[in-house]
Amino acid sequence: VFWAMANDIFNIQQTKRFFPLIAAAGVIGGVVGNILAVSMANFFSARGQESYEILVINALLMLILFVVYQILGRNVQSTARQAREGETLREMFADGWDFVRNVEVFRYLTIAMLGVGFALTVIELNFLDALNNYFSGAEFQTFYGLYRIAQTITIVLVQAVLASRLLNQLELKRIFLILPIICI
Repeated sequence: VFWAMANDIFNIQQTKRFFPLIAAAGVIGGVVGNILAVSMANFFSARGQESYEILVINALLMLILFVVYQILGRNVQSTARQAREGETLREMFADGWDFVRNVEVFRYLTIAMLGVGFALTVIELNFLDALNNYFSGAEFQTFYGLYRIAQTITIVLVQAVLASRLLNQLELKRIFLILPIICI
């Protein structure tokens, strides 16, 4: 959904310039955010404060980022989709659903992504429950933050090493068959 929205907001020149930066910032933000989660949990627990107070810091960071976007985001030029006047949210969803329904590969990809998303949510909730029973307080957040850092680095390495090889060796329709296997 994010990338579809970004395609609608940015024109082609901005897309070529911003999308790699957005993707890189997402990965860096994931690693830095988890490092901060680990260090802040230990910092707060060492001072006898509750870890939920980190939410206040998070809210302040979000406010700062919002202000920065309001200042720097004014120069973004809208593309044709955003420029369409009078198109309702319902019409946009209808267009997207029509696309998924009529393009066979995206129909199957949607079904696969919904199934994988549901399964991964159940697995992660069970994992978090097991961690919650094993760790307490800052230990939980420290372990989970380190786990997420390792997960992010592993995903980046797999994408850097395997993704290009798979794309070169397999046809596009066969790549979608690999998705459920890779997610497991």
